[in-house]
Amino acid sequence: MPKRDSTDKSARETGGASGDREVSGRRGFFSSLAAPPREGDDEGADRRPRRPPLKWRAVLLGTGAMLFGSILLQLAIAPVASKSQLVSFSPGEGRAKVVSSGGRGPAGIAYDLKGQRVWMANSLSGEVASLVPNSGGTPERISVGKGPVAIGVDPVSGNLVIANSGSNDISVLDPASRNATATIGSGDNPAGVAIAARARRAFVTNLRSADVTVVDLDSKVVIARVPVGKDPQPITVSSQSERVLVAVTGDNEIKAIDSASGAITGTIRTSSTPVALAPMPDGTVAAALLQDKQVVLIDPPTMTITKTTTLPARPTALAVNPNTGQVVAVSWESSKAYVVDSLAQTVLEETDLGVIPSSVAIDPESGTYFSYGGVPVPAALNVAYIALLLLVICAGGFVAGFVSKQEPVRHASFALGGLALIIWLVLAGGRVEALFAVAFSSAFALPAAALGGFLAGRKTGEIETGLKATLIGAISGRKATASEPDVDAESSGGESPATGDSDAQSDRPDSKRRRTRRTVDSAPLDEPLD
Repeated sequence: MPKRDSTDKSARETGGASGDREVSGRRGFFSSLAAPPREGDDEGADRRPRRPPLKWRAVLLGTGAMLFGSILLQLAIAPVASKSQLVSFSPGEGRAKVVSSGGRGPAGIAYDLKGQRVWMANSLSGEVASLVPNSGGTPERISVGKGPVAIGVDPVSGNLVIANSGSNDISVLDPASRNATATIGSGDNPAGVAIAARARRAFVTNLRSADVTVVDLDSKVVIARVPVGKDPQPITVSSQSERVLVAVTGDNEIKAIDSASGAITGTIRTSSTPVALAPMPDGTVAAALLQDKQVVLIDPPTMTITKTTTLPARPTALAVNPNTGQVVAVSWESSKAYVVDSLAQTVLEETDLGVIPSSVAIDPESGTYFSYGGVPVPAALNVAYIALLLLVICAGGFVAGFVSKQEPVRHASFALGGLALIIWLVLAGGRVEALFAVAFSSAFALPAAALGGFLAGRKTGEIETGLKATLIGAISGRKATASEPDVDAESSGGESPATGDSDAQSDRPDSKRRRTRRTVDSAPLDEPLD
């Protein structure tokens, strides 16, 4: 074996009473990431990096800190972020007027022509609210199931049919007594309601179970479940044929169902996601296509598109004046309503709503439209919320790294992964298509979590400064150590940290002077340098 010079041998022998040897500066950056050999290992064995096991207590505490801080932040901003309003407008006005404040989680809306009332669904508070327009009163709130999102009005009895997405059931509400006369089991996550008055049936789409529940309005029992496809949501009934059209948003399809037999009679594939449907007075059905920013007219008997109108922004919901055939599309993207002449295929005018609309309905007698939605949050508040959320994630990463006291960046990253998993399972319901959104948002939060772990390592002295520490903690899995003082900087006086003899260090050639690291476990003295 090659002999080492006397300087290197002296440095080894004086490296410490424990027999530790110094890590030579000749070992490059990446070779320094390798784990040191353990006692009893073969000298020639392959020494791969040994990643210490995760300290799950640290990961759980870091995840808990992130989750707890995020919940507190959400509760703090909720009074502002969850505000909603009911607005009204008529064509030609240019700007909508505020009718009343709304509830939490604005969702579907319907106009009860018999009772001359607007009904609004509040998904977060588990209630529906009613209001007589221009009365100057406050909405009357009635508790129903969990997560009401859609309302249909039976024109014969005047009863309301409400889809409760959180409790997977359907409430039938008597508007006169303000009491639920029946609660009917539905599929998984009911999302839309349509009433076939002549057939005396209600049709309710079930988002996750991919079917439509058919309810007899007189007996209030389920008589059929019709499979239609992935993520059915908007649904309506043709004004003449009473064919039921359902938008299958996951498959970009619209299907027709015979209201009497429940059989599927036709299918049309759309070029983008159909997000809203509304019946036209001539028997056709208007459909809003999200990505294409279009309103199209569909002929139910042939299931073909007859007219197409392009909008300035992506639509959210539709309403049609049954007397004039005028179509109004509201857009969450622009917070505007667009009056459409579907026959001439042109947009006639725009109206500023002042809310982010989730739904729209019309009073056919007065021609007044009503839109229900959330109040836009100021941009400054959005920026402050994101900054505070990243600070919370950074603090959680600090907790994980501080508790682990080894590989702080790696433990902080796993804590963020735990938070993302909770969000996906609980808030996103474990849906595969929501996983991308969670992963995308986590990518923004990863630098904040890594920063928290890095700061924890600096605090505990368990991580080096700079990029090398991050690579060691996040890639190699090896525990990083704090740097010792530079030998070159101390060569003007005092003892060498490695040998205790400044003369011995100064005798080394210039090419061999390197930053000295803390010692690691000893190795055979005759082992050649890398």
